Amino acid sequence: MSDQYLKKLYLDITEGYYQRFNDFLLEKWGEGSREERDMEKAYKKFYENVKEDYIANRQTIRRWFGLSGDHSVPSRKYIFKIALAAGLSVEETSEYLQYGISQPDFQDNDYQEFIIRYCLDHSLGVEQCRNMIHFYEKKSQYIGAWEQIPCTAWLREQYELVRDYPPEEFLVWMHKHQKYFKGYSLTLLNCYQRLVEECQLLLRKDVRESLVWILKQEGFYEWLSETKHISLYDETDIQRFLKNRLRSRTVPMDRQTAQEIRSLAAVVYADHDRVCDLIAELYSTMPGWEKKNGKYPIYKTLDKDVKKVDRKYVSELMNIASLKEKQMVLQMEIAKEQDQRVKKNKEKVLSRFKQRIHLIQRSDILVLAQYIVYKKTIEEMDVSDKSYNAEAAKQKFCEYTNGILEMCGMRKIDETYMLDHVLLSCFGEEDMYLFIEIIEKMEE
Repeated sequence: MSDQYLKKLYLDITEGYYQRFNDFLLEKWGEGSREERDMEKAYKKFYENVKEDYIANRQTIRRWFGLSGDHSVPSRKYIFKIALAAGLSVEETSEYLQYGISQPDFQDNDYQEFIIRYCLDHSLGVEQCRNMIHFYEKKSQYIGAWEQIPCTAWLREQYELVRDYPPEEFLVWMHKHQKYFKGYSLTLLNCYQRLVEECQLLLRKDVRESLVWILKQEGFYEWLSETKHISLYDETDIQRFLKNRLRSRTVPMDRQTAQEIRSLAAVVYADHDRVCDLIAELYSTMPGWEKKNGKYPIYKTLDKDVKKVDRKYVSELMNIASLKEKQMVLQMEIAKEQDQRVKKNKEKVLSRFKQRIHLIQRSDILVLAQYIVYKKTIEEMDVSDKSYNAEAAKQKFCEYTNGILEMCGMRKIDETYMLDHVLLSCFGEEDMYLFIEIIEKMEE
């Protein structure tokens, strides 16, 4: 990977135009112009529509529009507040979620978002929606277990039948079917889990090949033939070989090579696929990167487009079922609590607990998908003996990833968004690279 290639990519994302949330708002509330005067006009129009519900302070809203020399992206919670305050339709709100902040569409398995959908369809405001959610939580009872089966399609079908119910009857229907509101999309989780498993299989295969190569270079197979007279071996034999070579004076091995072999063998012979190995391969030191240092300018430019991923984050994504269950039970307890002191304490517990709950992001899907396509493209090239074709690789990535994104209720690959552009740039004209390679190999 040449420095020229990396510098060109960096210039592309720092000087080029890419879709951001403020651009999305300017298209919706103005004429799309980025002139200061037109941005102020769009901001004022938006503010007049939402000010009565006080969804956020004025300075925060100005940052959403990219004013005051700053830019910020609202959370999913604020998108729903905007939708309710501005009187958006369900379709418009979906657009804000998918194209405005690059998040999944409505999670109908979440009772709060199911109620928000109803409120949007009936032009109910922020306060009315908040009251309906509170009433649902107050009257709900912990039923012992939520249905851990895909039921989004069923819920949407049922919604069409009950959407015209009065609010009270609608909430009664929801109570009767409470077990289906598990709080997360099982389809989205299953897609993510399958991607992780596929990446782990490819990683272990790749590491195994690397281990075989380095053992061959160090004379392991000759040693094995002399000592065991058979070709079968396991991790114990590799450890014996390392001890022998580290003590040997005639065919010595340096400690760095021995450590590399041990690391590879630990992955190959692990009892199960380890998340930490995958994180080291796909994200490397990303969780520890500090934005104050002079490294990784592309990563810093992507900013919040890419989540910091570590073992804890992946574990919490995988265990979303139990975490969401605990969250919902807490929310129901708080809604019923009469003692204000106890209620405040539980609210503090809930606030801390929510930090462990994450919605699977597009970036989580994209980085895994890019790794899979990269590895499979190399495999196909090795088998067919064909040379690398950048356009074919890009097309394969787009087709594979778009199928998953559509299933997960996320927008498809679009090069006008910065992260998508960087991932597509991994498939260069002369060669292709992993996302982490592009991130790590450029320093300021």
